[in-house]
Amino acid sequence: MTLKTSAPFGTDPDPVGTVMALLRRQVDLYRRLEALAGRQRDLIGEADPQPLLQLLADRQKLTDELSANSGVLEPYRAHWSDVRARFSSEQRQAADALLTEAGERLGRVLAVDRQDAQLLAVRKAQTASALEGVRCGRQMLNAYGRPSADAGQHLNRMDQE
Repeated sequence: MTLKTSAPFGTDPDPVGTVMALLRRQVDLYRRLEALAGRQRDLIGEADPQPLLQLLADRQKLTDELSANSGVLEPYRAHWSDVRARFSSEQRQAADALLTEAGERLGRVLAVDRQDAQLLAVRKAQTASALEGVRCGRQMLNAYGRPSADAGQHLNRMDQE
């Protein structure tokens, strides 16, 4: 989809069409972002971080596209009451529905992200605890010394005497 670049609101020959295309694009991007957020939860629990890192890169691309879309939409947003006045009743309802859907999708993405952040914090704490256990075990081995190969033989000789 080719979107018009940020032509000033006053010089856009079809501001209604432009805004509707931008709003549809915004909803589509949020829909895709929401789908990735749903997949993210499954990947957090996996041992291999590579798929999660790829998904996060894909999310970043979508976020960049959303930011660009928002930048093009900004001149229209700044004059929203003037733009909205040009809409027919049906266009106004459609725009309102798109704005509502975008807001709802964004809310769901943010909620999932908050939950995933908590899940990641728990996993991080568990990993840190496990690593601390390994570190303590190594310290104990170093403190008491590693058993030598002849230590078992020495005990065997004591039994024989």
